[in-house]
Amino acid sequence: MKRILCSLLLLVMLLTGPVYVYADGIDLSQMSTDELLALRTEIEAEIQSRTRTDSYDIFNGDYIVGKHIQQGRYVMCATELITRREISFSAHIIVENPVDPSASSTIYFTNSGESYVLDLVDGMTLRLRDFVSATLKPTDVYAYTPEKG
Repeated sequence: MKRILCSLLLLVMLLTGPVYVYADGIDLSQMSTDELLALRTEIEAEIQSRTRTDSYDIFNGDYIVGKHIQQGRYVMCATELITRREISFSAHIIVENPVDPSASSTIYFTNSGESYVLDLVDGMTLRLRDFVSATLKPTDVYAYTPEKG
């Protein structure tokens, strides 16, 4: 009788105890849009932390700090500019700061090899125009603050 009672009690405990479910993957269809965006941000940050580089080769286009480039202090060197026949031509980079639009600026490059120090923070946008290529390298030197133009 004790065996039957113990077996019955064990069976009841097994059936009413916690149930563990093991998933093969993450069910994204059950997540809200906000949860998906937060997950994407975490994944991008983790990938970026694993792929830290000593320099970035960048080309004409728009780059968002915190998404395409890690925040920090960089030396930007114009490695090659697009050459044109116009006398007034110069390559330029527009640094947009959405938090403080008055801190946005334009930096002009007239020769390959020219460089400037930039302090880049999350959310800023770099808009490169008329470059073939440029390089961003992390640095500890003080930042150059370009004139607004």
